[in-house]
Amino acid sequence: MIPSNKGVMWSRIQLNDSKDDNVFLDSGRPFKDIPFPHSSFEIANLKMCSEYYVGVKFIGQEEISEYTIQKFWMTNTTFTAEIYQNVTLSWRTSWTEFFDVMTPNGVAIYQVQFDNIIRNIAGTKFIYDLMTLDVSTINITVTSVVKTDAGLYRSREYGYRNMIIDNGCCILVVTTKPENPVLTIDHKHPFVHDNITFTCTSTVQRWPRYIPSNLSYQYFGNPRGYINNNKKLILNKITQSDKGMNISCQATDDLGKVSNMSQSIVLDPYYGPDMIVLKPEYTVINVTEGTLLGPIHCNADCNPKCIFNWEVRVQRTKHFALINSNHNLTVSDIKKNQAGTYRCSAIHPYNITMRRGIDLVVNVQYYPQIRELWLSDKIRTDEWSNATIYCFSEDVNLKLRLRIESNPDPELVFSSSLIKLHPLRYTKRGNEFLSELPPLKCEDSGNFTIQARNGIEYGDARTVNLMIYCKPRNVISDFKKIQTEVKRTEDIVMQLVSFPKPTVDWTRTTGFIWMVQEDRYDYKYRIYSSIHIKSKDDFGEYGIRICNKLGCVTENITLTFEGIIL
Repeated sequence: MIPSNKGVMWSRIQLNDSKDDNVFLDSGRPFKDIPFPHSSFEIANLKMCSEYYVGVKFIGQEEISEYTIQKFWMTNTTFTAEIYQNVTLSWRTSWTEFFDVMTPNGVAIYQVQFDNIIRNIAGTKFIYDLMTLDVSTINITVTSVVKTDAGLYRSREYGYRNMIIDNGCCILVVTTKPENPVLTIDHKHPFVHDNITFTCTSTVQRWPRYIPSNLSYQYFGNPRGYINNNKKLILNKITQSDKGMNISCQATDDLGKVSNMSQSIVLDPYYGPDMIVLKPEYTVINVTEGTLLGPIHCNADCNPKCIFNWEVRVQRTKHFALINSNHNLTVSDIKKNQAGTYRCSAIHPYNITMRRGIDLVVNVQYYPQIRELWLSDKIRTDEWSNATIYCFSEDVNLKLRLRIESNPDPELVFSSSLIKLHPLRYTKRGNEFLSELPPLKCEDSGNFTIQARNGIEYGDARTVNLMIYCKPRNVISDFKKIQTEVKRTEDIVMQLVSFPKPTVDWTRTTGFIWMVQEDRYDYKYRIYSSIHIKSKDDFGEYGIRICNKLGCVTENITLTFEGIIL
C-alpha cells in the first residue's frame, strides 16, 4: 500500500533467488523502477521449481521506504486443501535412478534408487505406493494437513559429487474457510431518502501467505440495492418501508468456501411524520351535548416518536388555538359552542419543519325524539294518532308514519319479544318518516317496539299492541282415525291457531261438549272433548266445526270398530 501524501514517484522491485543472488531485471541492474501509479511488472524466464524472494519499496520526494519482502516458488501445479483434510499431490519427474521426494521443510519423504522406493519417513503423515513400477510419477497423500505442510514439494537429484538439480514439483496451499465477516454501516440513523452503505469484510488464512483469496461478498435481507467493488452494499434513497430491514452478509473465497453468516444489522432510518391517522378513524364526529368527546388518539408513523399538538378553531373564528401537547384529545361535558374543527399536528423531534396535520369536524347533536305515530293499512297524511292498540287482519299491508326530531336521521327498528327484524326502510319528508311494516301473522300478535336511534347514547321508542286477526287454521290432531270398542270413551285433543278465540261444535249430535283452552300465547289454542261409544251406532265419521268472527274450518275424525282395517 503506497501512501498518497509522500510524493511517491517510483516503485522499486528487487528479486533474489534461494541463494540470495540477485536476479537482474533492468539492463544489468538488480532492480526495476516502475513509475507511480503503475502497480504491475512482468518478470520473464524464472526457473521452474525454484525459490525466489521479491522485495518492493516506494521512492518518494521526501523519503524512501524499507523493502517489503515475500517468498514464492515457481510452479505450474497447485493443490489446495482445507486445514485438517487429506490431499493427494502428484507430479512428474524425468529422473528414475537416484532422487529424493522432498517436503517444503527440506525433509525427504522417500528416496528412489535404481527404480526402487526406499522408505525414509516412518509414520502415517505421508502415504505413497512402495511397490509402484513408475517411480517417475510422484503420488503422495498428505494426511490431516496443517499450515506447516504448505509450500513447495519437489523431486531432487543427488549424486556422488553432491550435485543437486530440481526436476518436478508442486505447491500445496493450506487454507481455512473465510472467517466470520464483519458488517458495518456508514450511518446508524439516516433519514428517509438518504443513501446508505453497508460494508462487509472478512479474511482467509492461507499458507503460503502470498496466495490471494479473492473474496467476494453476498448480502442477505435486502430486497434492493447494488453491490459496489464486490464489497459494499449501497441502498439509494431509503424509504420508510426499509425500517426493520435485517441485513447480513457472507464471504466466499475463490475456492468456493463460504463463511458463516455475519451478525445482522437492523436498518433504523429516521422518518415521518407519515400516515397520520385518528383512532377511532373519524373525519366528522357527532356527540350529544353534555357527553364526553374522546378520547381521540392521534397517531403518525414516525421514527423516533413525533411531538403531537391538538388545536381547535370553533365556529365564527379564523384562527386555531392550542388545547394540549398530547396525542390524545378528550373534552368532557361538551357544549354546543365547542363544535368546530379540531386539528392534530405531528412534528418530527429532530426536524420541526417536518410536520403533518389531520382535521376532525365535531358536531354537537341530539338524540331522536318520536313526537307522533300513526299506523294504518292506508296512508292518510292529514291524520295522526298516538294510539297504543291497533287491530287488523293478517292479510293487510300496514303502513307506519312517524314524526321524529333527530339529527342525524335515525335508524328505525321494529321488533317484539318474538320477532327481530332488520331496520325499516323509509322515505323522508321533512321530519316525517314513512315506512311499510313487514307481513305479520296472527301468531305475531302482541307488543311491538318502534325504536328510533342514530348512534348517539340515547334514543326514543314507542310500544304498541298489535292485534292481528285470522280465521282458525293449522289444526293438529294426533289421530283422525280411531279404532275403538263399544263401552269405551275416546278423548279427542287438537291444537290450532286462531285470533280471536274460536268456538267449537260437533256437526253430529253427540251430547259431548268442547273445551277451548288458551295456550301460552293468545293466538294458539288447545281444544278437547270426549266421545263415549254406547253401541255400534256410535261408530262412523264425526265433524268438528271451528269458528271465529273471520271464518270457520271443519275437521273430521272417524271411529271404527277395533280390528277392522279401513
